[in-house]
Amino acid sequence: MLELSIATAVASTVMAGIFFAFSSFIMNALGNIESIAGIRAMQRINIDVFCWPFSLLFFGVPIVCLGFAIYAILNLSEPESVYLLMGSVVYLV
Repeated sequence: MLELSIATAVASTVMAGIFFAFSSFIMNALGNIESIAGIRAMQRINIDVFCWPFSLLFFGVPIVCLGFAIYAILNLSEPESVYLLMGSVVYLV
């Protein structure tokens, strides 16, 4: 359980970095170039983003967080359950 928790924390941190990079400077850069070039660049990004590592992170982390939340709710008497539930809710919301 500890190893999966650490791996999920690292994966969610990587996703946070991807979201931050995209929203802070990639979208800004696309907005500062000519419209047609921005459209083509965004279309290319949409094609290239569907690779297995990104898909594994993008879809896998929420699934694992949901599993952690269910486990935590079913095992509220265990000390780590509160932390698992809080971490899962923060990521999923």
